[in-house]
Amino acid sequence: MIRFIPPTDISWVGADQRQGAYEATRHLLQQGHRRIAHIQGPHRYQVSLDRHQGYCDALTEEGIELDPTLVVEGDFAATGGKECACQLLTRPDLRPTAIFASSDLNGLWRFVGGGGMRTTCTRGCGSGWL
Repeated sequence: MIRFIPPTDISWVGADQRQGAYEATRHLLQQGHRRIAHIQGPHRYQVSLDRHQGYCDALTEEGIELDPTLVVEGDFAATGGKECACQLLTRPDLRPTAIFASSDLNGLWRFVGGGGMRTTCTRGCGSGWL
């Protein structure tokens, strides 16, 4: 796993990845979504694990059991994001009503229109929701 080690010789600003993902997922829950998919980043990055935990925290708080079929691993790239979104949106059964993407670079913004979903907004820590 690749972890970020903060520099000690310069000032720097970081983001709380877990909290950002939690807030993005909470926003979707507040909009009435209950089948929220998650496109994770690669498991080898700590940021991916932190964002996934924030997603899980929000679902748990709302009393929603994690559905592992709604979680797919992306690669933080446009092509990978499109493939993941296609995998989620073309399911004949139990299609998600929303997708929490761990990175804006997942390239979903150009794809979701064709999948029948609308983009509501993006915010914070490179995360977005659809």
